[in-house]
Amino acid sequence: MPANGSLDCVPVPKRSRLAGLAAWGPKLTERPFTTLEIDVMRATSGKPITPTWGDAVVSPHRNMSPTLELTYNPAVFNVADIPAAMRIILTPEGVPTEQRWRLETPYVADLIGKEIEITPNTLLIDYGCGIGRIAKELIARHGCRVIGVDISPSMRALAVTYVQSDRFFTCPPQMLDAMINRGVTVDAAISIWVLQHCVFPDEDIARLRGALKTAGRLFILNNDDRAVPTIERGWVSDGLDIKTMLSRDFVLQTEGRPALEHTSGAIAELTFWASFQKRG
Repeated sequence: MPANGSLDCVPVPKRSRLAGLAAWGPKLTERPFTTLEIDVMRATSGKPITPTWGDAVVSPHRNMSPTLELTYNPAVFNVADIPAAMRIILTPEGVPTEQRWRLETPYVADLIGKEIEITPNTLLIDYGCGIGRIAKELIARHGCRVIGVDISPSMRALAVTYVQSDRFFTCPPQMLDAMINRGVTVDAAISIWVLQHCVFPDEDIARLRGALKTAGRLFILNNDDRAVPTIERGWVSDGLDIKTMLSRDFVLQTEGRPALEHTSGAIAELTFWASFQKRG
């Protein structure tokens, strides 16, 4: 995930992460499809690059050209305080943010605990930790140690205040890379509502693989579709299949849908959780 640099960004409208996927047309499944090539501005270098991501599930629009040039906008994850962080971490999807936070947090921690054996000796990565919502819950339950990784400096700073534990610290992805290059590995990793937003998810998946010990476990909670933040169009989908991408480096162990009694109908229908084990 690129570093969060100083881009001159216009404000992105507040959108539902799920509803925002249909920003280019009435429905994502209408045909004919167009090929989407996105020019992404790397925050670290300011240089545009043009990865081709294949056939994207995007409906044609009357005024839409075959190729759209869009700019990745990590600034949407910059927040001033904890309430603002909560609103971007768990957007209202049929239920208020506060209700989702209260209901989903222990439920997701239950799922993780069933799929990953966590003890006080466990060291795990919370990839895209935000303000440490899940890390705080796991530390309270299991006494584990957690490395919180996030591109947003404001989220990382707020996480220290929110989690309030000597068993937790935060760092940017580049610091995690440095630790991996020096041989640091962890027992497990989690990534909750994160890979759907990463501009180059293959890099993030490779980073997670590099950080995990042999046979290390990975727990993912993610949208079915992608929701990449852009300056020009808000949240958009490039059509990448995160679960398929993960399966190249990890073996799927278990998967499911969030239970309706613990979340909203939209979340239960349009998202998945999955547990993986690192390949050989």
